[in-house]
Amino acid sequence: MTSISATDTPWGVYADLYDLEFDSWASQDLPFYLQQARRHPPLLELACGTGRLAIPIAQAGVPVVGLDASAKMLARAREKAGGLSNPQFVHGRMETFDLQRQFGAILIAFSSFYDLPDVAAQERTLRNIRRHLQPGGRLMMDMFLYSAASAGTPLIPNQAGDEARLVARLSDPATGYVHLIWEAVHHMPHEQLLEMNRVVQTFNEKEISTGEARHFQIAARYVHRFEMQHLLRLCGFEIVGLYGGFHDEPFDASSSRMVWIATPGDDR
Repeated sequence: MTSISATDTPWGVYADLYDLEFDSWASQDLPFYLQQARRHPPLLELACGTGRLAIPIAQAGVPVVGLDASAKMLARAREKAGGLSNPQFVHGRMETFDLQRQFGAILIAFSSFYDLPDVAAQERTLRNIRRHLQPGGRLMMDMFLYSAASAGTPLIPNQAGDEARLVARLSDPATGYVHLIWEAVHHMPHEQLLEMNRVVQTFNEKEISTGEARHFQIAARYVHRFEMQHLLRLCGFEIVGLYGGFHDEPFDASSSRMVWIATPGDDR
């Protein structure tokens, strides 16, 4: 397994390929979050990664701070931002950051709330967010809904294995290399935990293996609808809206995501 430094996260191993796989998500969530950020500036994005959302929102004129626990992901974000002062990028964790200021909106996108390891970390994060929100500000989050189709068995370290499925074939225009992303998922229902084991196999422009096989493991501690509702209220928020997607569609049996909007509640 690829080693993880103390200043990084499992996603740091994948920082150079993250945009190739996930940039296309911007067509779904960016318009929604940009509209919200324009209404409630400035914006703090937690788990901002490589700046997939933070950079275009800043380019639209909204003051943005992006925070992430991965030094490698932030290095990629700063490179993409080209040295501009907006957005600003800060290394830190969602549970413990202290920026000594408040924001009009705080964003946790793309199921990044599931990176938190346990309920105590979830509570610390939400209370920390509340301290950093202006009165009337907005907390914005989206996350996938767990389904039985997501469950599986673990992947043997450093091997693709028969139980893994090919989830992405990434062509890097900068190098001409092709990267195959294999994934296997193990579900621990008593922990509400999905353990995703990934192997990245790399081939050169002649489709010959380079011999490189990166392996990394990502844990996602998912939440259910009413669990999240209670967490928000426990940590001092009032729920403004719950949607099933990024077009204000109702949350119902057909929804595959939860999109939450909340505001700090009355302290009285």
